[in-house]
Order: sequence, then C-alpha cells, then structure tokens
Amino acid sequence: MLMVSAGFGSSRLVAEEEVLSACSRAVWKAGGVPLLLPPLNDEKLMAATLERVSGWLMSGLYEGGEEKAGDEALIHFGLQHAMKRGIPILACGRACALLASFWKMTAARRTPAARFEHRQALPKNQPFHPIALQKGSWLEVCLGFGQLMVNSMHEPEHWQGNEHAAIAATALDGTTEAIEGRKGKVIGLRWNPEFLLESVPCQALIFRNFISLARQHRR
Repeated sequence: MLMVSAGFGSSRLVAEEEVLSACSRAVWKAGGVPLLLPPLNDEKLMAATLERVSGWLMSGLYEGGEEKAGDEALIHFGLQHAMKRGIPILACGRACALLASFWKMTAARRTPAARFEHRQALPKNQPFHPIALQKGSWLEVCLGFGQLMVNSMHEPEHWQGNEHAAIAATALDGTTEAIEGRKGKVIGLRWNPEFLLESVPCQALIFRNFISLARQHRR
C-alpha cells in the first residue's frame, strides 16, 4: 500500500480533496493500492501508519496557504522516520517545498531578468512549460528522455543542492523543478503530475516507477 497525504499549503478544503482524489486515481491506475491519510497531529500515529506502508506519496497545491509550525514539524518527523526505514517518498507540488525544507536546501541568488512566469493561468490539467531532466537522475532514467512538459503553480526559485539532495530537473530559466535524495529513493517534483495523466500521458511512468520502488522496498 502507498500512503497518500495532501493539502500542504492549501487554503481550501476542496483543494485538498481534489489532490487526494487525483493522487489516489494515479496510484490505482499505476497498479498500486492507495491508503488515504487523514489529518494527523500525533507522532505515534504517523510512525504507526508508516510502519504499514511501502511508499509515501505527498502532494499539495500552491493555493496561498502555509503550514503551521506544528504541522511542518510533524511532516518533518514523518520524513525522518520514513527515510530511516528506507521507505520511498514522492513529494509533488507544495510537498516538494516541504521536502526541500527538511533537507535544508537554500535558494541561490538569481537575476530577476532570468525569470519567467511560473504560475500558469491555464487549468492545472494542462502543461505549461518544458523542463530539462538531469542526466542519470531517477526521473531521466524512468522516463527515458531528457525533457518533459509540466504544469506550474509555484514561485521561480533556484535551489542549491547539498549533501542531502541533488537537483534533478530545471526549467529553461534555471528554476528548480525537481530534487532527489542522494541516499535512498526520495523524489520531489515542483509540479503536480497527478493532474497531467491525460494531457501528458508519459507522466504516468512516474507513478509506475515509484510503485516499483515501493514493491522493492516491501520485499
């Protein structure tokens, strides 16, 4: 089973439900069994749930909300517990920023002229701009090519890799679009692939390969 949690940073309950529904559908279509995570405020419950799953899919929309300090601390606890157990993690959208925060990734200095708009006016089920995948990254290996069209609802930030994580994909202006852990299979995507399964069908490969990682962990 894959634990599915959503709603990070969302200011609307309907957005959380929309993400949970899309993620569950993506996992199911890729051959996995989604376990929807209810709101938790207890570390013991978080740890007990993680003991029963083979992977963790986190997702959220950039809807103008921010995590409370206690919520972020609990998420960081869950990430630490999951990584110690070697549980594969896929963090999409807003959840990717939480993953970067956990890894203490910092933003590099950027020139404003190098940026372009990253908050699309199009519906989130439509791709907005291309990204370049780093050669040898998990994304590049599982997709089999070096570029991908994604949706975009985040700020144009350029993160720096460190001892915990590497940059796995960038936009044409250098904005960070994906990160992955240097130890274990932990991947962060700044877009929301769960909404692109019909308009960009190859996005389904992300979920299929992630489920393969989860199955390997369970063996």
